[in-house]
Amino acid sequence: MNAGIHSDRRLPGILAGITAGISYGTNPLFAKPLLESGVPVLVMLFFRYALSAGILAAWMLLKKESFRASRHEISLLGLLGVLFAGSSLFLFLSYAYIPSGLATTLVYLYPVFVALIMVFLRFYPSWQTWISIVATFGGILLLSRPSAGETVRLPGIFLAVLSALSYACYLVVVNRSKRIKRVSEHTLTLYALLTGTLLFASLRAVQGGSMLEGIQTAADWGNLLGLALMPTMISMLTLAVATRYIGPTKTSILGVFEPLTAILIGTLLFGEPLTARMTVGIAVCIAAVVFMILRPHDGITSPKKWNDDMRKRLTVFLMMILAAQAVKAQVDMHCHMIPASYLEAVKAHGMEMDEGFPIPSWDAAAHLAFMDEAGIHTSVLTMPAPQPYFGDAAESAAVCRTFNEEAAALKALYPGRFRFCAALPLPDVGKALEEARYALEVLGADGVKLATNSYGQYLGDEALDPLMAYLNERKAVIITHPLVIATLSKTAIR
Repeated sequence: MNAGIHSDRRLPGILAGITAGISYGTNPLFAKPLLESGVPVLVMLFFRYALSAGILAAWMLLKKESFRASRHEISLLGLLGVLFAGSSLFLFLSYAYIPSGLATTLVYLYPVFVALIMVFLRFYPSWQTWISIVATFGGILLLSRPSAGETVRLPGIFLAVLSALSYACYLVVVNRSKRIKRVSEHTLTLYALLTGTLLFASLRAVQGGSMLEGIQTAADWGNLLGLALMPTMISMLTLAVATRYIGPTKTSILGVFEPLTAILIGTLLFGEPLTARMTVGIAVCIAAVVFMILRPHDGITSPKKWNDDMRKRLTVFLMMILAAQAVKAQVDMHCHMIPASYLEAVKAHGMEMDEGFPIPSWDAAAHLAFMDEAGIHTSVLTMPAPQPYFGDAAESAAVCRTFNEEAAALKALYPGRFRFCAALPLPDVGKALEEARYALEVLGADGVKLATNSYGQYLGDEALDPLMAYLNERKAVIITHPLVIATLSKTAIR
């Protein structure tokens, strides 16, 4: 337990940390409609801080609380305002360079930064806290993994990491600085908000444009007010309480409720998808928080109580491992890659309707996006029907070779996401054997795909024995795929 954390403050501190996370996670509820109305980011941030500062100041006047702070305290409170406002600003700026999911993941490095800063200050988090940090980061990674094909640029990564570091410094200063120990949470938050207000007003002045741009309706003002209250004033106040009561490291871990709340709002109110992968990510995050909270009580001397507590911890940790393995275990064994080369060959011979329906269009990015939505970790790609045999064995072999090389390239480009079972140019057994050797031994195919019949050549045909012997020798995986029954005129069955 960190120095200065008393057992009677622990529960209020945890509740304050959870409240801070949940309230900050309501950002999309108010920010998304404002962005859709055309309110610029700096205008939104200015009113977010200005309205929040005004409401908090009015509350303090009503309660006759002091605004007083010494010159030395004001300088540090101003720094806190810059750190907190800078965290928001750097995050918004990073969106111009990297996907928002990746930015969210990188920003959640801040518990790691907090723990490292505390180690530098000679306050060492427990091994349970380190496990919780790693687990929550893994959960955020599952929640926020960017879709394939999205552009990632170095300035965006730098800005997102800077956002995380800025927020981590804010938490540590609030907890460790002796200069502001006597400053109440209300006064601390007010000065931080005023600093942020001045910062965003200055940046908007440099940027140019009206401070009322995009704000046209009562609903817009209502959203600005909501943004000022929930994810700003309430979040900052409870964050200050939690940081002082349970320390910055544990407070940062409880910050995982921010993305969880944002995702639930997006799902329930904005119709955004909640995939299986995201559900597992949520479970891992919650398990990590429970793992951190279930610590031995101060002064425990009974071995039985200590063992019971550790059994609870290890059970939760095992749940986290199993959940992570579950998301990795989701494999789609029946899916097709339909590259342009295959589609052109089939259409050139008028075979696109051989299965009774047109062959759909396909691309890797769309397939990966579907996998992410469905919670599929790996897809095993195979060639669809019809089998590309047009009476010319050499042409069929060329189509299969191109298909297999393109599939191998995708496997290399997206390791762990794509595997493939090679297409073979049957019914020509010699060329099929040649292609099987090349695909398995050179391209690194994960198996081969065999149709239930290839223009009348069924899997029990003795002509296939050399191919089957080689596949058996290789202990190769074989995926069989149904194909329409061969017509009597085509059948090779004797």
